[in-house]
Amino acid sequence: MSRHRAKTATTLNMRSSSKAGARGGQLSHDMQQLLKRLLLTISKGEKSIERQRQKLARNDKFEPYAAFMRVDRDENGVVGSVEILRFLRENGVEEATEADCYLIVKYFDSDEDGYLNFQDFLQMLLPCDNQYLRASVA
Repeated sequence: MSRHRAKTATTLNMRSSSKAGARGGQLSHDMQQLLKRLLLTISKGEKSIERQRQKLARNDKFEPYAAFMRVDRDENGVVGSVEILRFLRENGVEEATEADCYLIVKYFDSDEDGYLNFQDFLQMLLPCDNQYLRASVA
């Protein structure tokens, strides 16, 4: 399980154990439907993200450190939300917002300092479901 998936699972586990009431798997029909839709959305999103990661990793020209340095324009060894946004804008993506980029950083920031170091960047980019492909790129 990837770090970000484990983080999500831990958060869910903590929330579910702290709520009283829904013991023994008893959920109303409406709650089951909401849960079903959430799980399907997560599944579809994860599949799409993983396909993109694998496509990137299979590209012979992909060099993770060069990609990191391209985004880290001030060359301070970390990438923040503004740098991600700047990279996206320079590459024609106008619909992304700084808030979107902040969420990306927040999700993958292992030391919670508000920035992605190179290891965090790798965690974000490299495939989760194909360890051989992951190892070949890293």
